[in-house]
Amino acid sequence: MRYATLTDARNLLSWAAALCQSLNRDVPEKATVTDFTLTENAASSTLSSNAIRPGSSISWTPLTANASAEIGAGTIYHATPTLGQVVVNHANNAQTDRTFRVTITNP
Repeated sequence: MRYATLTDARNLLSWAAALCQSLNRDVPEKATVTDFTLTENAASSTLSSNAIRPGSSISWTPLTANASAEIGAGTIYHATPTLGQVVVNHANNAQTDRTFRVTITNP
């Protein structure tokens, strides 16, 4: 049986540190974060961003109580992203503060 040496441990730590730096450097290039408010008195809104393209993954984090209620009601969903935009379907009401933090990630 071979035991790990101090050199083995140092090499592993060096490799792990390099991997972490590489991953951290890649995150900003692959994720875009923006705030988005749903259009009042309409049943859909269009989110536009140069980061959106077919295959984009879009996640929603509510920033206001009315945004949380929209998610809780299950009335918000988005269509398949196209180049530069995605249509967001939601409840049609007069609330002006349904604001979300939107994270757009691409493979």
